[in-house]
Amino acid sequence: NSNSEGANVSQLVGKIRYSVIGMNEVYDQEFFYTDRPLVSKKDGNLDKFNFLRIEGSDIYVGPGNIVLADDLIVPEMYKFHILPGTNIDLISSSKIVSYSPVIMRGNSDSRIIVQSSDGTGEGILVLKANGQSFMDFVDFSNQNLTDSSRTLTSVLTFYESDVIIENSLFNNNSSEDVINIIKS
Repeated sequence: NSNSEGANVSQLVGKIRYSVIGMNEVYDQEFFYTDRPLVSKKDGNLDKFNFLRIEGSDIYVGPGNIVLADDLIVPEMYKFHILPGTNIDLISSSKIVSYSPVIMRGNSDSRIIVQSSDGTGEGILVLKANGQSFMDFVDFSNQNLTDSSRTLTSVLTFYESDVIIENSLFNNNSSEDVINIIKS
């Protein structure tokens, strides 16, 4: 539901109590509904970022230090490559949203880092990408998705998008889930 000023509202739709086999603790989990869209610009906004290198249907980022203060939205029909030695700093509640496969191939000598120096980064969201994403030697750290007004609940989300994740670390993140892989 929306209030009279047109703002989006989250509302509680259910609550579940559960325990984990072999543990004595009982946990409560609330479920909310929101009419707020995950992203509002499916067409992409590549023209806002001068650090992107576009070659045909491939988009490249890095290597080097990148600071994102606004959401980066990658439209469909591309492959989005983040190169070894790239450090992406998501600040001011920014995130990367891709409707294309995301390829992050770091290596043991040159990892890819996705972090948030101000603790507000909202991670990476891959939606209905046509093709498989791949993440190897990627470190995700210091991101915060615990604010109940946020639509996303994980640092890394794949929705109807296949992915392989290897040799990757998730450290010091505050979120309901670290990874969500849905219908993938």
